Amino acid sequence: MSKKKYIILEILGFIGLLMTINLLWFRDDLGFYKFNPNPLWLVIIFTSARYGANWGMLSSLLVGAIYLVLPGEEKAFLSERLPMVASFLIISFFLGSLRDNLEKKLREWRDRVQRQEEELESVHSRYTALDNLRKELEKKVLSQTSTVITLYETAQSLGNLELKELLPTIPRVVKEYIGAEKISLYLREGENFWLKANLGYPADSLPPQRVGITEGVMGKVASWGKTITIRDSGWEAAKEEGKDKGRIMCAPLKSVSGKVMGVINIDYLPFVKFNQASVRMLSVVADWAYRAIENATRYGKAEANRIDDEVAKVYNAKYVRNRLEEEFKKALRYKTVFSTMLIRIEDYALLASGEMKATLLGVLGSAFSLALRTTDIIGRDGNEDGFLMILPFTDEEGAKRVEERLIKSINGFELKPYHDEKRLRFSTGRATFNPQMKSVEDLFRQARENMKKGTRSEAKC
Repeated sequence: MSKKKYIILEILGFIGLLMTINLLWFRDDLGFYKFNPNPLWLVIIFTSARYGANWGMLSSLLVGAIYLVLPGEEKAFLSERLPMVASFLIISFFLGSLRDNLEKKLREWRDRVQRQEEELESVHSRYTALDNLRKELEKKVLSQTSTVITLYETAQSLGNLELKELLPTIPRVVKEYIGAEKISLYLREGENFWLKANLGYPADSLPPQRVGITEGVMGKVASWGKTITIRDSGWEAAKEEGKDKGRIMCAPLKSVSGKVMGVINIDYLPFVKFNQASVRMLSVVADWAYRAIENATRYGKAEANRIDDEVAKVYNAKYVRNRLEEEFKKALRYKTVFSTMLIRIEDYALLASGEMKATLLGVLGSAFSLALRTTDIIGRDGNEDGFLMILPFTDEEGAKRVEERLIKSINGFELKPYHDEKRLRFSTGRATFNPQMKSVEDLFRQARENMKKGTRSEAKC
């Protein structure tokens, strides 16, 4: 049964019930004219309040018709009953309108609640997805240590690498923290980018060795100074201009001034890992990578120009060797004389610890510096356990006296660096320049031969 038929039957049934009561118990007052308020109001009020103005008006019309036609106890004029019928219509319309308005408000509230529930459900779905993502990220943190802290620690460790070790390490860092499988690193040299490291490429499909700084995607990155991906506008046009087949992301290596000094390319990345977080992470890695490259380059230049040995506090082997070459050429040209001396620590591998080795080298460096003249040059000979001295204007006899003075100086320190507490053992070898020598190698050969002859000493306690 439809709702409309049900309401009509309900109204008629209610009216029928009242008329039945009227006929059975109030036959002398058909229409309840003597009742105040009239029981027929129940039909109108109930119907209007429950079903609204339209059904309320219908019920008031039916009730009004009954009210007009029923005779009652005395016959009344029609005009006397019309006000009551009018009140039926007015009250039913008023109550029905209130009910319709409330129904409208209720529908609006229901719609609002439904929208809020849908929004809440959407938020819940996003929250669930984010929570799942968080759990996955936590698993990744635990399994791969890919957090900001570990990435920072990785960046710090990059700063401790030399340039030749650093360059191939950068693609491995990108692979670990972003999940890329094909990575290439280019540095700018002049008007070109040159390939310095790559990871994940087959041997027959390596990236190009050289790319112009205005070509393709790398050229666009060099011009824009920011990371771009295949989702960015202008990517396809830039891709057509260069050798960028398969490329997905490209990040600049920028100097402090903002000049692009290189790029990191990602040519293959699993779809699920290609997101905004990966793009940001690549930019961070590129920024740290350039800082590490810049530091390594600066450190390499500083080390190349350094003349001292940090451990022994004397000149390093490179500087002493250069000074030896100068002394050799000077002696050849001006017919002067000079001597050299090698000192080697015996059983250096048996020293108690690395700290003991560093301490011993520092003590010996200080001892030699105190024992020699200010014009003499003391430094390392290129071996961890040895020292090289240059003694300008010193002949063989003078070199012998210097050797004795050095041995006496070492004896004064009473050194026992070995595990068995035995005294320090070392070997010395002297060589004096003569015009027959052709190079400094002849000096070294003579010094080593003298050392082999047994010029071996032991510091006494």
